[in-house]
Amino acid sequence: MLKIQKNKPKIGGHLPAGEGLRHVALAARALHYDHVQMMIGGNTDWQPYAITEALAEEYKNMMYGLYTYVHLPFVINPCVEAGRKRSFTKIAMRKYNATAEALGVKAFVLHPGFKKELPFEEAYKNALLFMQEVLKDPNQIRILLETDAGSNNGSAIGSIEFIESLIHELRDERVGICVDTTHMYARGTNLWEKPVRDRFLEEHSERIELIHFNIPDPDVELGSFRDRHNSPISSFRHNSDELIEVMGGNWPLVLERRSLSVQKEDSTKIRQVLKIGEFALEG
Repeated sequence: MLKIQKNKPKIGGHLPAGEGLRHVALAARALHYDHVQMMIGGNTDWQPYAITEALAEEYKNMMYGLYTYVHLPFVINPCVEAGRKRSFTKIAMRKYNATAEALGVKAFVLHPGFKKELPFEEAYKNALLFMQEVLKDPNQIRILLETDAGSNNGSAIGSIEFIESLIHELRDERVGICVDTTHMYARGTNLWEKPVRDRFLEEHSERIELIHFNIPDPDVELGSFRDRHNSPISSFRHNSDELIEVMGGNWPLVLERRSLSVQKEDSTKIRQVLKIGEFALEG
C-alpha cells in the first residue's frame, strides 16, 4: 500500500518561457515554487529557442535550488513512421537535449505520440523504436512519458498501459511516468475517487516521477477524451483534499494553468492541505 510521505511536498507550475528565462525564474520565486515546467520552443518548432551560454548560466544561477522540467513540443512525436519526418524528429530531439543540458534541466516531459491513421500495433512499434534510438545517446536527459487524454476513437496510444509497456521493454532507468490527473479523468479514470485511486496507484506507482495536478474544466465529463484544464481547484465538482494529500505527499506537483493568478490560488490551497509554508525546498 502506498504511504503518504509527509513533509516532503514539492509544488511548481508551468510557466511561459516565451517572455524570457529571467521571467520564468522571477515568477518561480514570486510563486514560491520548488520547480518549474516550461517549453523551450514552440509546439511546432523543430528546434529550441536560441539561448546563449551566458543566458543559460544566468538562468541556472537564478534557479539555484529549484528543478526545471521541460515539456517537449508536440512536433516531437514518437509514433511517427520511419522516413524523413522521423529523421527530423530525432534531430530535433538532439537539439532540445543540448539546450536542456545547458539549462541544467532535470527531465523532459513527453507525450508518447499520436497517429490517428496508424493501427495501434504499428504506432506502438514506432514509439518503441524511437525511444530506443533516442536512449542510445549517453547524454540523453531523463524522459517522463505523460499520460494523455486520448481521442474520441478510444485510442490506447498514450494510456498508462501503453506507457508502462514501453517502459517495460525499454528497461532504461532514464524513463519514467508523468501522470496528468485531468488526462486520466478524460480517459475515464477518476483519481478523485478513493477506490479508483488506490487501485491505480497499486498498479502504477513504481515508475511515477511527476504529477500534473490539473483540474478538469466544468464542461469536461468523465471519459469524454477532452483535454481542458484551466480551472482552479475550487471549481471542481469533487473535493480534492485527499488527492492532494496522496499525490502531493509522494510526488512533485506541476500546476498547468495559463493564468498565474489561478496557479497562485491553487498552490496556496495545496500548501494549506499539506500544511506547508511558502518556501522553496532545495534538493
